[in-house]
Amino acid sequence: MERMLYVFILGLFQCFLPYCMSDAGPSMFGKHFGGEVCENDDLSCQNKRHCWGYEKGCADSSRWYLKPECNDEQGYQRFKSVDEKMHAWWRTADFGFVKKVQDDLATVCEAHDQDDSSFMCSNNMAYCRAKNLYLDLRNHSSDPHGWLKENPFKDGQIGGHCHYNPSAMTNTKAHRMSLSTWIVQIEKYSSLSFHPINDGHCDVIVEKPTYFMKLDATVNLYHHFCDYFNLYLTFHVNGSFSKDINIVLWEESRRNSLGNFGATWPAFTDNEIIYLGEAYRDKRVCFKEAIFALLPRMVFGLFYNTPLVPGCFKTGLFKAFNRFLMERLDIKQEKNITDIDEPIRIGLLSRGTAYRQILNQQEIEEALQGLPGTKFEVLNYNWKMPFLDQLKTSHNLDIFIGMHGAGLTHMLFMPDWAAVFEVYNCGDENCYKDLARLRGLNYYTWENEEKLVERTENKHDKYGDNLKFRNFAFDVKEFMRIVSNMVEQVKKNIREYKA
Repeated sequence: MERMLYVFILGLFQCFLPYCMSDAGPSMFGKHFGGEVCENDDLSCQNKRHCWGYEKGCADSSRWYLKPECNDEQGYQRFKSVDEKMHAWWRTADFGFVKKVQDDLATVCEAHDQDDSSFMCSNNMAYCRAKNLYLDLRNHSSDPHGWLKENPFKDGQIGGHCHYNPSAMTNTKAHRMSLSTWIVQIEKYSSLSFHPINDGHCDVIVEKPTYFMKLDATVNLYHHFCDYFNLYLTFHVNGSFSKDINIVLWEESRRNSLGNFGATWPAFTDNEIIYLGEAYRDKRVCFKEAIFALLPRMVFGLFYNTPLVPGCFKTGLFKAFNRFLMERLDIKQEKNITDIDEPIRIGLLSRGTAYRQILNQQEIEEALQGLPGTKFEVLNYNWKMPFLDQLKTSHNLDIFIGMHGAGLTHMLFMPDWAAVFEVYNCGDENCYKDLARLRGLNYYTWENEEKLVERTENKHDKYGDNLKFRNFAFDVKEFMRIVSNMVEQVKKNIREYKA
């Protein structure tokens, strides 16, 4: 059950008690999602005065939800100390990112009385929120396709009754790429001479908080979870985790399907997904509370192509995202970590594509089946297997093995002690290595090029020179050496986790 304390700024901010009253009384941190933060109703955890780290009065890193680990590796950036590096990692890859978005908010249109509208945005226009937002979606009959993508509004068609600050728009650092910013959709926002709701200018009044989203490729697990992750990030920025919200996709018409991964939406909302064009075309719509969610391909955003501080490992943000999903989708951890005799659970992802095949997979499977102290299974994650079943399987693996590809995104759903083996990164060295660092999992990949063989009979006509369009056979002894090392590392992780 959610327990919130509503505070300042026109009723749009909400905060949990430990954040607003971090120095008074037992912390409610860890209870707002049930088991998201504190394991197994651990009272000693729940009573600690933790905080995510972005709240006012929570600058002390010892009180953060999860403190990252950093070494003295310098890489492309120079730091005076490991502590300075740790704070840089936290600002760019952890809950400090939430704080940055909140601190960067600028008022585009200011309310002067209780019934007025208001509009605020981050300086890159990747996140905005509005009160009493007016959208006029009429007069688009001459342009049936593409009308929501490029400059959808004319003067007076998007706005509110408030005092407009033009500098907030003119000084923006927004890039105009579709999945990086909302600038194209909101740049015509203006001050209206009427109160949209009180003066009867709305054909439809939307009472529930509404989150607008623009989606990345929903058929690709990696890219679609950029959508989900940034929606979760938006919940933190907005300070509300209610499921009684509307999620409105900024699209003209309903898709045939939201795909297999669409089973994740119930973690965020109890209501049906809405399509802006289908639901509201030819109408004047007023939203009492509207949030333009953080986007999946923000420049220097999170998850997709995030430039990471070298030498740092794990984030509270990605751990909390894991807890959030597992709690809300009711996926349980079945491992009894107190039982030292329980086998280490290993899964090998089998690809159903023409490329990035493990040519000697059967030989490797036979070797893995015989590895002492482990339980092995082949993972056939495809459209025939419901996605929630995939999540349950991945959450109950200790080691995940797979070739480079979107399927490795399943590391986001694994337990904290797990490890991932990207068998071959196909020349893309950082994508899943960085994701493992963010999630806080031990990462392994193939290192000895002399112990693999590339053999591709039918090369791709266009991308034949790209290693992602090749197939490989791997030395079984070397493969098993890596997996055996992973088993020992996972056992060590479990012992530390119990402690």
